[in-house]
Amino acid sequence: MTVDTVADDQFQAAFRRLARIMAQMTQDTGYPYDMGELAEFLQLAFEGEFGKSKTPIADVVAAIRKDGGGKNFWKKLEANQNLRRRVISLVNDGAAEWRMTLAEAAEIFGADFHPLEKAEWYFGHTLNESTRFVYETAVCPAEVIYELRGKAVLTPILKLNLLETFERVPGSFHHQPGAWFTEDRYHFNRQKPVGGYMFIGKEVWDGSYDRRWSEQQATIVHPYYVPSTAAVVQAAALHRELTGGELMFSQHLARTRDPLKAGNVSVCSGTGGLTISREITSGVAWARQFA
Repeated sequence: MTVDTVADDQFQAAFRRLARIMAQMTQDTGYPYDMGELAEFLQLAFEGEFGKSKTPIADVVAAIRKDGGGKNFWKKLEANQNLRRRVISLVNDGAAEWRMTLAEAAEIFGADFHPLEKAEWYFGHTLNESTRFVYETAVCPAEVIYELRGKAVLTPILKLNLLETFERVPGSFHHQPGAWFTEDRYHFNRQKPVGGYMFIGKEVWDGSYDRRWSEQQATIVHPYYVPSTAAVVQAAALHRELTGGELMFSQHLARTRDPLKAGNVSVCSGTGGLTISREITSGVAWARQFA
């Protein structure tokens, strides 16, 4: 056994800690923690068994503390019954995923979360109650939500095609009269996107810029995919409105899945509004369903 020489400052620091414990034990309101656990920890310290425990609970507490679960972790568990039940379910079910509700995801995403009622207001399109229920009751693995925080917006996509979106919020577009992307003869203008909450990247897919379409598609694997023009435009326009001007795809044109004879439809954000383009030299937009 190694013998450690005790310096004066070490002695004083250890003595102060012991004195504080004694003060807690003798206060009128009683000792605020578990006396049984205190006695066990003191015994282990007396025996030099630091960091060890004879009880599973203490081992778990020590392991969680080591992994970053400090005071706020325990306070949140104590205050939130739903969170406690989720943790218990996750542990009891073994490999089951911890899934978060939309409300929980909203707290994590902050300004990158777009409330459904804001989308309805901005685009002038009110959902019926059954459709609203589908949007608002979706859940998603917590791991995905934390992974995409800061990289994507979490936005409700309404079943509005590009022409309908343009008619409702023309000020969101960098538009010239007669521009090709507002004309009904282009088939993609009339395609309605799949409705529901989804993650849409704030910038193009990493490593996709200035590559062939086939190569760009190959870089994006399920459950990620290339979204439609209508979905990308809704997300970018709503994000700019709700954040007071923050732009998506501000660095590169974002290619969507909608085809044209000379490449694919691309979207770009600028201070003058959204631009729809035939530009081939671009990165690729990406999305994932909130599910």
